[in-house]
Amino acid sequence: MLATELTIYFTPYFETALADNWLHQLMYLHLLLAGSLFVLPVLTREEALPAWCTHPVRAGLVFVDGIIDAVPGIVVMTHGTLIAGSWYLSHSPSWAPDIQHDQQLGGGAMVSIAELVAVPFLLAILVQWARTERAETVALDRRLDEELEVVRATPAKATAAETTASAEGPDLVRPWWETENSEVAQRIRGQR
Repeated sequence: MLATELTIYFTPYFETALADNWLHQLMYLHLLLAGSLFVLPVLTREEALPAWCTHPVRAGLVFVDGIIDAVPGIVVMTHGTLIAGSWYLSHSPSWAPDIQHDQQLGGGAMVSIAELVAVPFLLAILVQWARTERAETVALDRRLDEELEVVRATPAKATAAETTASAEGPDLVRPWWETENSEVAQRIRGQR
């Protein structure tokens, strides 16, 4: 996205697009598609993304994207020469006191708009993250409750060894202080 924006503003493409309406519309479409290639996959379900792209990674990417999106505006705002200067000099708005000042205002507007879009985008990712964590916690609680019911349903007349073997099962493990004979483990067992 950054390369796309810098290419548009610092090559003859921008000035040519300003003079030709269909190319100008194509430029808008180009920018929209480039942004969508990043935004849509990040906002979709996790199945559409690689396994490494977890919610924390997505939040980090969106944060970095918010910073990177400000770069073209800063470059436009601080650029010493006019971008598409010949077009703007011949189409100078009557309300603009100075074309260079107008370019600085335009760069500032680009930064502002980029950040106004980045903040809700980041919030949307954080909300998705919280919802996913909540759903995973509910599923884990349900699974642990089911395992606890299996343990409680063990017959009372079973021997201690059978009870321990069935209670531990393939997914259950006894705490270290119940299985080790170290001094610390013995102290913990003594306090219980």
